Amino acid sequence: MKRLISLLPLLLLLTVFSAEANYYANNEINTYDPVSGYYYKAIVSVGEGKGILSSNKSSGKMTNLAIYDPRSETHKLLFDKSSDRMISFVYFESAYQGNSIQFNGAEVAYNPVIKNNASVPERQPKDKLLIGLKDNEKRVTDLWVSKKDGSELQKVVSVGVGSSWHIDVKNAVIRVVTINNQDLKIQNFSW
Repeated sequence: MKRLISLLPLLLLLTVFSAEANYYANNEINTYDPVSGYYYKAIVSVGEGKGILSSNKSSGKMTNLAIYDPRSETHKLLFDKSSDRMISFVYFESAYQGNSIQFNGAEVAYNPVIKNNASVPERQPKDKLLIGLKDNEKRVTDLWVSKKDGSELQKVVSVGVGSSWHIDVKNAVIRVVTINNQDLKIQNFSW
């Protein structure tokens, strides 16, 4: 009984982190860029829930991103219409405020992938989107970059197990860090 009671806080903590992770994993993109005025809306495909404990019978994954230009009243899809991809995040710079660059969404403010974001020299937000496509089978996340209007879309790098990445705001790079045994490999890509 004592062992069960001592495990109770750990179980509670795991439940909280699981719920938080689930919220962000299912949180779809539905936002405006205050600089360009573009509206971004996730295209979500609906499928069957596959988890043993799944409480709902349908689950969705973000498979594409619609970019709407209110000035021209036109929209485009960022990727082709294939639905076998899963968008896990979209980041963009939205403002310069308080010696740092703000990114879309309140959840990004303390996001661990946004680093070196203090005492940044004043500048305009970059005209870029960073899109993460997750491949669960290969266990990689592909990082893609485009302009905010969706043009100039290009794959930057695949980040696999054993690697991490972040945006170094002050130095304007996407940095991929890989540790293999005692070896450290760092790759920088223009942001």
